[in-house]
Amino acid sequence: MTKNCAWAGGILLCLLTCLLSGCAVGNKYAYDQVTGRLLAGGETTIAVAVHDQRPYVVSGEKKPVYIGEQRGGFGNPFDVETASQRPMAEDMCKAIVAALSGSGFRVTPVVVSATTPADQLMQQLVSTQAAKLVVLTLLEWYSDTASNIGMNYEVKLSVYDAAGKLLAETSAKGEDTVEGSAWNPPKVAKVKVPQFFMSKMEELFNRDAIKKALEG
Repeated sequence: MTKNCAWAGGILLCLLTCLLSGCAVGNKYAYDQVTGRLLAGGETTIAVAVHDQRPYVVSGEKKPVYIGEQRGGFGNPFDVETASQRPMAEDMCKAIVAALSGSGFRVTPVVVSATTPADQLMQQLVSTQAAKLVVLTLLEWYSDTASNIGMNYEVKLSVYDAAGKLLAETSAKGEDTVEGSAWNPPKVAKVKVPQFFMSKMEELFNRDAIKKALEG
């Protein structure tokens, strides 16, 4: 009986471990579907770019679709990627464009890669002939989910005039913990990670200097 109990317990532990690890594999988040509310409003033309400058993406160590990590049963990490399989920066750009468009602005997305030089990025923005140019630079951004969610980020938001002259700039940096789930961490993280991104965008875009630069 003891041997049978030990055998059954071992099988149960094995199945539980496989289940937990299985839930951690192949997760994808949809940054491009999250919505936000910005205080600035108007009909100004705006061009927007998100420049992924995360060191491990620039170096090629991680792919541009990399979002972060989902931990398995023993804490082992598995990469999380974008649901669209587009670069994370491109999906973020789409979400920002939607938020600005919802405030009345006429917005053009400008897609750039992690290896695009800053001067070339600015040339692409200026070539749109938009009245305002917006760049979100990702110096760091990744999520790390076990049961709770760790959000590690360092971003810079810059607003320029049509000629590329800087009008306003702000930034945010942190290592925040977002409440997750002990029972189904991937399901909760799939919702809360994109929501956290948009909450940070609302925080940055709603700062007085940025709002004034966009509306002025």
